[in-house]
Amino acid sequence: MAPVSGRVGLRTVDVGNVVSSSDANGIALITQVTPIDVVFAVPQDRVGELQQNASASAVMKVTALDRTRASVLDTGVFASLDNQVDTQTGTVKAKARFANSKLALFPSQFVNVQLTVNTIENAVVVPVTALRNGSSGDYVYVVNSAERTVSLRPVKRGQATVDKIVITSGLQVGERVITEGADRLKDGASVVLPGDQPRTGGGGGSGVAGKRKRPASQAAGS
Repeated sequence: MAPVSGRVGLRTVDVGNVVSSSDANGIALITQVTPIDVVFAVPQDRVGELQQNASASAVMKVTALDRTRASVLDTGVFASLDNQVDTQTGTVKAKARFANSKLALFPSQFVNVQLTVNTIENAVVVPVTALRNGSSGDYVYVVNSAERTVSLRPVKRGQATVDKIVITSGLQVGERVITEGADRLKDGASVVLPGDQPRTGGGGGSGVAGKRKRPASQAAGS
C-alpha cells in the first residue's frame, strides 16, 4: 500500500530491471493532487495585514487563475506565511490550499492568484488609467457633460487592484472621468467623448466613477 494518496507518475524502471529499497528514484513518484497547495509571493508591505487576519482566524479567499488570467481554475483559502522576507525580491512566500475537486490544478503548474485580504464597503473606484500624478499630487480629469469640457480635480487614492483604484476623496459616484488622452488635456479643455461627432481640440475616452465592493488587495503574486 502506498504511504500517500495521489497521482502516480510514469514509471522509472522497466520489467527486468533490478531494484532495491535503497534506490533514490524508486519505481514511481506519487504526487498529491487533492487537496493541492499553491505557493506564491506577497509584497512585504502587505505582510502585516496577513498576519493580523491570520491571528484573528479570518478566512481569506484565494482564487487561482490560468497563465493569461482569463479563466478561474479553482478557489481556495489562505493557509500559511513564511517566516522571513526574500531580500532579493522584497516579498514573502505564502501558501494557499485548494480542494482541486475538478483537477484543474496540476503539480508544478504556473498559475496567477488573487488574494482577498479585505473588502472596502461602498468604495468609489475608477480605472487606473484615469488617475494622474502631478507636482501637487494625484488628480483626475472630470467631464462636464453639458459643456464637453474637463476640470482638473485633486483626489486622494486608496487601495488598488490590477485595473481599478479606490478614490477616498475628491470624486463622487457617477461622475465621469477621462481614461484616455489625458496627456493632451489641461483644466477647462474641450473633449470629444465616445459617440460624439469628431471635432478639433483635445479629446479622450471617459469612464464613470463607480460605487461597489472592491477587494483591498490583488492576487498577487504568482
